[in-house]
Amino acid sequence: MKVDTIIKNANIFNVFTKKWIFTDLSILNGKILYIGDTQKEKISANEIINIDGRYIIPSFIDIHMHIESSFCTPQVFANEAIKHGITTVVAEPHEIANVFAREGISQMIEKSRNLLVDIFFGLPSSVPSTSIELEGNGGEITKEDISYLINKYDEIICLGEVMHYRTFINDFENLAQNKFNDKTIELINTVKKENKLFAIEGHCPSVIDFDLASILYFGVDSDHCLQTPKTMINRFEQGMFVQLQDKSITKENINLLNKENYEGLYSFVTDDCPPNIFVEKGHLDYIFRKAISLGLSLEKAIIASSYSPAKRMNFRDRGALAPGYIADFLIIDKLDESFNLDYVFKSGINIKKQYLEQNKNNEKNLFPKAFYKSINVHKDFDIKKALKITTNYKKQAKVKIMRKNNLSTYTELEYREIPVKNNMLVWENLDLNLVLSINRYGINRFSTGFMDGSAIKNGAFCSTHAHDSHNILLLGDNEKDMVVAYNRILEIQGGMIFVSNGIIVEEIPLPVAGVICETEMDILSKKISNIQNCLKESGVNHVNPLMSLLTLSLPVSPSIKISDKGLIDVSTQKIVSLFE
Repeated sequence: MKVDTIIKNANIFNVFTKKWIFTDLSILNGKILYIGDTQKEKISANEIINIDGRYIIPSFIDIHMHIESSFCTPQVFANEAIKHGITTVVAEPHEIANVFAREGISQMIEKSRNLLVDIFFGLPSSVPSTSIELEGNGGEITKEDISYLINKYDEIICLGEVMHYRTFINDFENLAQNKFNDKTIELINTVKKENKLFAIEGHCPSVIDFDLASILYFGVDSDHCLQTPKTMINRFEQGMFVQLQDKSITKENINLLNKENYEGLYSFVTDDCPPNIFVEKGHLDYIFRKAISLGLSLEKAIIASSYSPAKRMNFRDRGALAPGYIADFLIIDKLDESFNLDYVFKSGINIKKQYLEQNKNNEKNLFPKAFYKSINVHKDFDIKKALKITTNYKKQAKVKIMRKNNLSTYTELEYREIPVKNNMLVWENLDLNLVLSINRYGINRFSTGFMDGSAIKNGAFCSTHAHDSHNILLLGDNEKDMVVAYNRILEIQGGMIFVSNGIIVEEIPLPVAGVICETEMDILSKKISNIQNCLKESGVNHVNPLMSLLTLSLPVSPSIKISDKGLIDVSTQKIVSLFE
């Protein structure tokens, strides 16, 4: 019998038996036909590749990530991801859905077809991330949208992360007894009705015990948030699937995973991977190498990057090397964290640099015209007036402060006395930043807050990519720089700007919905690195300065955040006053 390709003399990892086998691998029509002695079975091939004992593992599958967090289009993302051994992702487009609702999801799906990576989708369940009472955005995703999209697109395979988790905890008894209608429950029930096999993804930061059970009760059975050994054990014991991103790959967590047999209960994911990290360190391959460097066995790491995520998402055609599976695999030279990729095979095709260059998609303006004109601040909004905060206090006022955590996206509530002059807060030169969230969807509305914990000094930062509603986020320590940054954002119709001494030091246009761009990944990576360095040099002390600022407006991440409607107490899901 003749096949397309035979890979000879390979050490092949079997995810089912967790053993290495020295043999051949045969490929026919993009799928694996046989793993075994081709000479004995009299199998010939159009192409024979002798890899002289090197190692074959399944290619990587990332089941929880957001393409928009790489600030690029699906085409640009796929061209870079394939180089890192990623051949399948499950993307959750709630960022662009917050701007263009159902149409945003449709466009991301349609622009993800026929690329070098298979891109599947989770339906955004939290658009907005909380409710229209707490934040303004470009539109909602309703149960009617859920039904429409599931029936239209085969690429949709799960319900994306349910971020409004506090509803399940705070109102469990009423929800369990059907005493009132809840939008999130409606969406979950709609998905279950349309497809009983769909996974329902979760967002449960630090939740354990009965509170976690309250979430699981409604079918939300995964979590990708920051983990500790305690939270992981609690999740495993209650049947929750754990998705480990970079911040959860710690020595303590790895020791637990090595000690116990939890394979199949967890996988590696990237969640949000900015382009500078993507290009300089890697994507899911970076998580893979990091876990191995901290002591996780190679076999456990392989399963967490391939078979385990495939099983979670009910993929029956990938994630393993076996007959009938898509021929997606990697060939590596050494069994260590160096992880040098000699070959990446996608559907039986050897992806080489020449092939990548030939398939590079440099087309621009692929999205509808409205996606390039999405920053629509109300005509009556006055930025200079917005920076003047009035109060009834005479000499000083006690205000709430969002104090950043320097390791995560979390904040803590603090109080601080700020001087008052002529009934206005004198906030400049106080080693803190004024923060504004300005509605970009045509409503004359904004809110103000303050940030401490390594703030920007002598500068300002402005962005239309601000999780998750993507209103304009503006912060700085002086009015002049903030006005310059804000005005420039309007001029370029979306992006990120850093200004100091009235000069634009770095800007990154994000013309597609104000959240992504069509710039090549290597160029985009350099610009993101520049703006990260600007923030660090200005005083923002954080492992990821950019993400720490972009999530100041994320009202599902503890513990106090800001939206265009005001400061939000995340635990109670209530808007609170700036003043004590």
